[in-house]
Amino acid sequence: MATNLAVATLVVGAGVALVWTGFTNPEDGLISEIGKVLRGEETSASKRGGIRGIGAEGSATGVQQIRDAGGSVSAGSGGGGGGGGTAQVSATGDRGRVVAEARRHLGKRYVWGAKGPNSFDCSGLVQYVYGRAVGKSVPAPSQTQALRGVAVSESAAQPGDLVCYGRPAWHIGIYLGGGQLLHAANPSKGVVIEPVGWNAGRYYRNILGRSAEA
Repeated sequence: MATNLAVATLVVGAGVALVWTGFTNPEDGLISEIGKVLRGEETSASKRGGIRGIGAEGSATGVQQIRDAGGSVSAGSGGGGGGGGTAQVSATGDRGRVVAEARRHLGKRYVWGAKGPNSFDCSGLVQYVYGRAVGKSVPAPSQTQALRGVAVSESAAQPGDLVCYGRPAWHIGIYLGGGQLLHAANPSKGVVIEPVGWNAGRYYRNILGRSAEA
């Protein structure tokens, strides 16, 4: 039986902020709803005014709302895999194929639930790229993708590894090396390359294995 609860919660971290107020019963579950807000997407509760949030890029209005509520907002910084630079990192073998395939989709639209080839959500892009590039099955959603393979440290992360955010993961993308992430960001950005950012809760998974480096 559906239950509506009055909620007033402030969540600050990972370079984003979320204020959840009012009466709402999220259709897709709390984790899914929070993930949508953090990515700047429309939520099942937004039409009822239940959720307000700012995506990873932030906004002056959203930041002021959080500060007024007594919170603080920290901007996500670059970094990862040996530093926050933007230099191109060469990749060969399966890793090179994954990176090349991912780059082919730059500029395409973000659509929630889309699995390609003309539009994607974050897990849909990961699923499509690995399937096309190396024939590897990495089924969505991001929560299950972030459990695949083995954990690697940020300093050991290589091009083609997964960059995951949150446990369970609410966002995921493909590491390019040099502190850069290729991902289906949100409806306003689409598929883009950005610094990995969102420092809190960021981690990496190697789903290609050692042989992929050859």
